[in-house]
Amino acid sequence: TSLPYPVSRHSACAVSSDTIAIHTHKGLLLLSSDGRDCSLSEQPTTGDGPDGLSMCGSASLGGDESGRMLIFGGSTRTQELSSAAYVLDTKSWTWTKLLSKQKGEEPRPIASPCATYAGDNEC
Repeated sequence: TSLPYPVSRHSACAVSSDTIAIHTHKGLLLLSSDGRDCSLSEQPTTGDGPDGLSMCGSASLGGDESGRMLIFGGSTRTQELSSAAYVLDTKSWTWTKLLSKQKGEEPRPIASPCATYAGDNEC
């Protein structure tokens, strides 16, 4: 399986039992398996997503049944660190940008973070 474009500084996580989502600064790739063969494809998305963000953390939220993927932090196209967080609905392929409930309580900008699902409303 070959890549449609060069990929570096990417982040990946399992979004179902047979699919890994690979977030790159150019878009989203899906690595899927049917148990015998693997395929790699570009996945179009809509919504307010992480355009041009690289070196970010990612986590599947809630396992296969939730259909959600978190992207956090990273580096922008202008090489600034980001504190932005986004959730991708992997059923509709729609991004939503997360906002802090209280001003001044945003996470600090960070590149190459690790993220894991710890339970509802926790990462």
